Amino acid sequence: MEEAAQGGNIQSVKRVAGLALFLLVACGVPSEPAAPAPPSIELFSAESFDYRGTELRAHGFADHVLYRRDTGDARGERVKAIFPSRARSADQRATGATSIDAPRAWGNPLAQSADGEGGVRLATESGDRGATERASYRGEQGRAFGDRPVRLEGPGYTVEGPGFQLDTAHDRLDLGKAELVSTGVSEARPPAGREVVR
Repeated sequence: MEEAAQGGNIQSVKRVAGLALFLLVACGVPSEPAAPAPPSIELFSAESFDYRGTELRAHGFADHVLYRRDTGDARGERVKAIFPSRARSADQRATGATSIDAPRAWGNPLAQSADGEGGVRLATESGDRGATERASYRGEQGRAFGDRPVRLEGPGYTVEGPGFQLDTAHDRLDLGKAELVSTGVSEARPPAGREVVR
């Protein structure tokens, strides 16, 4: 019993020491002069929350993240972002939360930009799924896009296209010269409650 208590104390001390070391590095406590290097923070098994006021806009995870304090640029491996369901107009189907994941991603949270590659996947709680090799997001422009083949499927449809353009402000999805591969029902409906342009 005493060994278990000591083991727990050792673990607590390790956690506190690790947290203190991280805070010292993150807060920029001066150290001995060294060769100049870009100021960075490195995180493992990272989790993040993005709020606008009190509203949660995104919940993110990554196995590994490098963040540059001087520019705001970030690079991550095995990245996943979950976007909570948002209010939609009466003519749009509710999709629930949407998750996007990529083996590699980079961007700048300050500039509201992100790029993912290596097999970017999208999934909604309502069953819509999408996949493409590479995708980009530009928040200030309100658009997401990709120039690689894309496949979307869900309850009652499968659509493939040479790339995509998504206008997030108007929920308008353009798949270029898309092909309706199958519907599974008598009439296909647009994926994720969005207007689809073919």
